[in-house]
Amino acid sequence: MSVYAIIAFFPLYIAKLFQHEALNGRLNFSLLFLHSLLDGAGNPHYVYGKFLDVGHAALILAFLYALYSAGKASGGGNEDARIIFIGIMVSFPFIALEMIKIP
Repeated sequence: MSVYAIIAFFPLYIAKLFQHEALNGRLNFSLLFLHSLLDGAGNPHYVYGKFLDVGHAALILAFLYALYSAGKASGGGNEDARIIFIGIMVSFPFIALEMIKIP
């Protein structure tokens, strides 16, 4: 299921982008492991629906991780991090609305 892929790829992207500021290690491994479990659960709609709330919680955690890492890098003087931080802040409300819309 490609829906759950962002749970793994977004934190890995942030960790690679902000190598010195990101919390590498257990969080990335945990989210990658969670993605593997959710993706391995299968494709039937009834299974997908049951695990979607877990995926949403993990996605919120990934966004908080991205905000922390980009904010820390921005505070350290990284101009590109400030742009990414603003991008995350602008995109999150739309993703949150999508999460609320899907029961």
